[in-house]
Amino acid sequence: MAKRICIVGCGGISGYHRNGFVAAGAGITALVDTDINRLYNAAHRWGVDRAYCYSSVTEMLAAVGKDIDAVSVITPNCFHAPIAIECLQAGKHVYVEKPPAMNAEEFQRMIDAAKANNVLLVPVMNNRARSDMQDLKRRALRGDFGLIESAEVAWRRPHGIPGLGGAFTSQEISGGGAGIDLAPHILDLALWFMGHPKPWTVLAFKSNSMMTPDFIGNYGLEVQGNGESDVESSLKFLVTFEDGRGLICQTSWAEGIKREYFQVAIQGSRGGANISRVWGKDGIDSTAHDSYQIFSNDNGSQVVAQPVIDVDPKMGRELAAMNFVQAISGQAEPLTKPEEALMLMKIIDAAYTSAKSNMAVNIDV
Repeated sequence: MAKRICIVGCGGISGYHRNGFVAAGAGITALVDTDINRLYNAAHRWGVDRAYCYSSVTEMLAAVGKDIDAVSVITPNCFHAPIAIECLQAGKHVYVEKPPAMNAEEFQRMIDAAKANNVLLVPVMNNRARSDMQDLKRRALRGDFGLIESAEVAWRRPHGIPGLGGAFTSQEISGGGAGIDLAPHILDLALWFMGHPKPWTVLAFKSNSMMTPDFIGNYGLEVQGNGESDVESSLKFLVTFEDGRGLICQTSWAEGIKREYFQVAIQGSRGGANISRVWGKDGIDSTAHDSYQIFSNDNGSQVVAQPVIDVDPKMGRELAAMNFVQAISGQAEPLTKPEEALMLMKIIDAAYTSAKSNMAVNIDV
């Protein structure tokens, strides 16, 4: 029988979830959103009867919980844990957007609820589903790079603050700024390629000097409410692992660089690789330009290969949603395991603690 899914939060990202679920054979049975106009607009676009639109998860579960197999959570960060736990305790599988929770402690409670109710909890790490990332993972697993000794990952923007005074720029609602917004994407990839070694220490620093309207950029979110912000514009950190390896992670919504870029670079004992996406050409347009390079050595000379891969402009979002349906149907392994996301959240927690204290922080995992 086709799986029946409720989408909680009908904002921009929800369309990727819906398309992926439907492509995998699932049906969208119900929708939840506190914004009635957004809720009904989504229902109209996706052909969901208004009778199955709700303003809260509690209302939805009471009305049609017996008809729902799974819930997709796409809300501001502070609501991820309470919504997910309520749904998990009701026996529903949960697909939760990044970051999976405000912190590792919240996410541990979500994991406990999933285990207690024998349902799947799948954190969204959509970039793993991209064809270029999948190809690089296959190469890493077969040993093309030897031991991956380090990684450098970055998502940096010159003008890219997602509004001011809204959910993204409130510590209480989001749990942080550029760090908690962007690091889950790139840090997850670094840990995944490295095989999830046990982290040891984190040393971080952050800046909020550019949290002004001048650096909002073209993200469709302008100044809201009082326009205040209490989160960082950039968070950068170094992670060392118990086995001596390490990684560098850089995130920013606003800083003095030419254009926005996303980068994942790995260095191994036998070679390396770099995958990047740069937005804009000479700072003129907003088109994404992708690059994938493999570096190896031949008798002292560097060899550069450029695998030909169909790049996904949607950054794996729909493919990852398809995987969720396949996972709850018993047809595939989940793309992301909760324990992997828990480690990621512990590292991000430690990065914020380090940036606040100006000291390196040890991690207990």
